[in-house]
Amino acid sequence: MRRFVLTSMILAASAAQSPAFASSIDFASKFTADGSSVVQMTCAHCPPLGPQISKRQYVVPNVAPGAQSAEIVDVDGQKKLKRVESWLGGSPVVFMTSAEGWATKGSTIVASAPVSDGVDLDATTAAVAQVSVPAGPAPINQASFELRLK
Repeated sequence: MRRFVLTSMILAASAAQSPAFASSIDFASKFTADGSSVVQMTCAHCPPLGPQISKRQYVVPNVAPGAQSAEIVDVDGQKKLKRVESWLGGSPVVFMTSAEGWATKGSTIVASAPVSDGVDLDATTAAVAQVSVPAGPAPINQASFELRLK
């Protein structure tokens, strides 16, 4: 108990003699030095701060249960397909994929023309034999059909 009282008295005495400052850097005396390393700067030319979006300000997309919506959005200069689905209930799920194969026609998203894979379908070779379509199954003659019973 003596140690606790002694420690609290020492802390109280040292706190009474030291000034309390509200900022992290402040001048402790009224005399300022000519070559001070502390420079006070204002930001009068800075743009105003924008509103901070917290997690509570996030708006959950509104999609009917069992449905989905899709739109093309621009993210950092790249076209992305934003798909919001609510198939299994609960909160809707947002999927972002690259939109290279998609185009917009008004507000409707349509697939662009398929890209050619570069395979020449008219090319022929002598190394492969001609493939013919196999004949279908033989027709069933129901008149001579007999059931085998033991």
